Amino acid sequence: MTIHLISILSGLWLAAGPAAAASSPAAESLQTLWGARLLHAVVIADIAPGSPAEKAGMKIGDVLESYDRVSVDDQPGIEEFAAGLKAAARKGPVTVKLRRFEGDAGPPRTLTVELRLPADTETRVGLAVHPGVFFLDMKEAGAAAQAGVKPWDCIDEVEGESLTERPRMSDFEAHVLTLRNKEGNVRATIGRWRPAAAGADAKIALEGAREVALPVPAR
Repeated sequence: MTIHLISILSGLWLAAGPAAAASSPAAESLQTLWGARLLHAVVIADIAPGSPAEKAGMKIGDVLESYDRVSVDDQPGIEEFAAGLKAAARKGPVTVKLRRFEGDAGPPRTLTVELRLPADTETRVGLAVHPGVFFLDMKEAGAAAQAGVKPWDCIDEVEGESLTERPRMSDFEAHVLTLRNKEGNVRATIGRWRPAAAGADAKIALEGAREVALPVPAR
């Protein structure tokens, strides 16, 4: 079991580094090359007791995709996404789209929760998040499936680099091109984010963490 520590920043808790500039976009999308639809989202890594996030019904391990139809990829960075969520919640109830895992037998359940913040400007949402890229709609003959990737596996690192600095899917795809190794692929660390065992330093863990090789086109 791999445990990941989550940093805490003001306003919302976030596990995100500074945004980085994107390279030129890929000629062939990774979704086509890997045979899977990719989803950029954030995993809820921690929730403060009694916070607005807890009162809304959010849980550690939930996958947060969007709020009021604003997706993670619609913002230039995780910090901007979090700031937008907080600002929207101050104006009134915000509908947040989540995916919740209930065992490994099937896909996560889709649900929406309503997030509200009191008028007190110092109140925090009480939410720590960790970004990741998820595999969806796998093709049996695709490179990802052939490498042993399963639907809803999550990429946490590529060639040893964390995804926290690649908030947009377009940035992620462009940057993966720059990491292409001499074998013509990239080594990606994948697994399933789950609530960690009681007493662990972090509240979530990347279960079944493993490294897979995925092809990348030449630039």
